[in-house]
Amino acid sequence: MVSGHSGATLEDILPIVAESLRRAPDRDLTNIILVICAGENNIGNGILMSVIEESFQKLLKIVFGESVDYHDSDFARTPKLIFLGPKIEPWLQHDAESRKQYIQLSRCFERICYQHDSSKERILYLDCLTMFCGDTAILPGALLGGKALAETPYFDADQLHLSEKGYKIWKERVEDSILKLTSC
Repeated sequence: MVSGHSGATLEDILPIVAESLRRAPDRDLTNIILVICAGENNIGNGILMSVIEESFQKLLKIVFGESVDYHDSDFARTPKLIFLGPKIEPWLQHDAESRKQYIQLSRCFERICYQHDSSKERILYLDCLTMFCGDTAILPGALLGGKALAETPYFDADQLHLSEKGYKIWKERVEDSILKLTSC
């Protein structure tokens, strides 16, 4: 199932993810890999970081169950998750506050993913912050100093959504992540 919802927040996608998992044949979720990108719209809508974190925790509970014990036999029947973090976008170049929130959001998602699955056998977090920033991504102080600049060829004219070139990079990274998860 492929589902994209323009403008959706994390809270908006929770019932969509739950319904997708409910539709799995025989509730066998072992061959399901969810690829989810969410959170940027939460910041754009002024949602507090604590609320975003709570929504992300809810998402993981939906995907992996209320209390996942990774030594439990049911663990083998859970899906896998690739979560794409926020990305520095061209419009952020002049919005230092939103840029800081994107960085904070990325670190928050990464920490929570690691807490839920430190072995990285079920959850892979893709840090996308500087994925579309080219050479500026490796400059000293790239993120916190605001030197990482999104390159416009990776984005549509709206400076928000990815262009075909940007989606190609994202697709390659997701495919690499799928290979990592399926080889575990």
